[in-house]
Amino acid sequence: MMSPTNLYAGYMRLSTAEVSDSLNSFGYCGALKGIRSHQWGLKFFGPAFTVTRTTNDDPNYCDASEFLDQVPAGYVIVIDNLGITDSTCWGGILTACAKNKQIQGTVINGVYRDAETVRALNYPVFSKGVFMVTGKGRTRLKGLNIPVNIEGVTIHPSDLIFGDANGVVVIPFEKAEEVLTRAEHIQDVEKQIERLVVFEGLTLREAREIMKYNQLTNISGSHS
Repeated sequence: MMSPTNLYAGYMRLSTAEVSDSLNSFGYCGALKGIRSHQWGLKFFGPAFTVTRTTNDDPNYCDASEFLDQVPAGYVIVIDNLGITDSTCWGGILTACAKNKQIQGTVINGVYRDAETVRALNYPVFSKGVFMVTGKGRTRLKGLNIPVNIEGVTIHPSDLIFGDANGVVVIPFEKAEEVLTRAEHIQDVEKQIERLVVFEGLTLREAREIMKYNQLTNISGSHS
């Protein structure tokens, strides 16, 4: 079994595009549609710590997201805020605390605020957008470390979350090594195709046929 350190290093050498192709070849999607980075060049990988929020019927109720105290270093916080885009569930204070705890990043099915602070701290926050209105009194904590479903993708606690400039993919924990191995092979094949076209003068079709590219990335089955 691969060590967490080697698994981390292996994925961080890849892109989410290559990992997505690998997931597809095993019959998984894993892509979180509409969730992306709003800062260029940030990348993260780690196991999921899931947070579920719900609408708040009590205007006097307020939770201050103390769940952050329970998140171990090295994890990725995944917040299902119901896809709400007119109020936030994350901001500058949480970013500073997460950065201090060496949390890898935050993924939000919703929006965040204090974008300038987040950018200055160079902390990865991937979301559906940025908005300034507080979520206090509007949503509340529902559960921690339970399965969540975002855009049709089920995320279990400790599933692996990988994000880069292309977006975010979810890797089932039990498939992590297989997905990594195939993604590394896909990366190598794509580099070989580029070499054959750019340096050896083959057509793209010829290079793809030589490297059996279409068979490599065929999609099989269907899993969330």
